[in-house]
Amino acid sequence: MATHSAINASRTHQVLTLEVNQASHVAAVRPSDTLLDVIRNDLALTGTKSGCEMGNCGACTVLMDDEAVYSCLVLAVECDQSSVETVESLADHGELSLLQAAFVDCDALAMRLLHKWPAHEPRSTSPDQRCNLRR
Repeated sequence: MATHSAINASRTHQVLTLEVNQASHVAAVRPSDTLLDVIRNDLALTGTKSGCEMGNCGACTVLMDDEAVYSCLVLAVECDQSSVETVESLADHGELSLLQAAFVDCDALAMRLLHKWPAHEPRSTSPDQRCNLRR
């Protein structure tokens, strides 16, 4: 016979299957969990950042079924059977691109700052120099 806590858990969690960065995952989520919560907490993929939690900053942007979405605004239960790509999927053979490394080194600067990084400026590989973007 099922215990009271097991019955409550089945009422409060929904099991979903999703593909993240071309790998299949199963997660038990609460109705209030966002896609961002699943990506960061359940799958331990920390490249997708939590910024404003209002869909304004873009730090949580991922591709879901080939559409850009703010993962902080998408409920996880809406993602069952979806395909999701995070910034980690952009790595080349496990190595971050210079742009990805700049985000990691600089605590995920808002995308707006990247527009101020002129295309003709060399991309330094030094973490200190990558974070010294003009404002």
